[in-house]
Amino acid sequence: MPNPFPGMNPFLEKPSLWPSFHQRFITYLADAIDPLLPENHSADLGVRVYTSAPSNGMYPDVFVAKHAQKKKGRNGTTAILEADPPLEVEYWAEEIREPFIKIRMGPDPGKLIAVIELLSPANKTPGKGRTLYLRKQARVLRSTTHLMEIDFLRAGEHTVAVQLDTLPENHWDYLVCLHRGRSRSKFECWPIPLQDRLPRIHVPLSKKDTDVVVDLQTVLDRCCETATGRRIDYSQECPPPLSKKNAKWIDELLRKKKLRK
Repeated sequence: MPNPFPGMNPFLEKPSLWPSFHQRFITYLADAIDPLLPENHSADLGVRVYTSAPSNGMYPDVFVAKHAQKKKGRNGTTAILEADPPLEVEYWAEEIREPFIKIRMGPDPGKLIAVIELLSPANKTPGKGRTLYLRKQARVLRSTTHLMEIDFLRAGEHTVAVQLDTLPENHWDYLVCLHRGRSRSKFECWPIPLQDRLPRIHVPLSKKDTDVVVDLQTVLDRCCETATGRRIDYSQECPPPLSKKNAKWIDELLRKKKLRK
């Protein structure tokens, strides 16, 4: 099904749809970038794999015990008490897989030129996923490698490297942030309102090579035409909650396209 929105499809932010969308978007973005690169460059996929507690905040392998207190009997002996029946909880940690793009120069393994990340819900929520991401972010920012961060999630904590207070207030819903290697505290940003088209962004390479330009809207629209897009139920409300202005705009747009009654 074609993307009914001019820009980001906010229904893709639904937790059950996000992993599939994340995988497809990164794959299609690499496919779009790779033919544009010089012959000695390549856009490959990497993946960050870790286990994390379920989203309800519990942690794996938890065992809670209430210790029985000793009680002395009248004859001076110690009474042996039985423990109260505990509440047994059993569950398994989730395996999280977060794909990203690595642009390299030269034969394998080559020099790492740029990293492109699509932020996941785990990256924007306190926990292991966020800790690992911020650790990698800091490492790349200190290096000569370019870092491109794409945030298509309205919920969660501010995570991209640029400071939030340097951006315009309340005029955007999504954000793309580029930090060029060795540029210290300078960032190039594309703030994106929900109702706007996704931008065409430039991806930096080595100093002697010209940036390549990729159209994020084309990549996202391709994702919507796959099984991921066909799973969307436009009759439902869009998670997370929208502003009244955006909710009204979405409702009118979907009714006009006969995707909602």
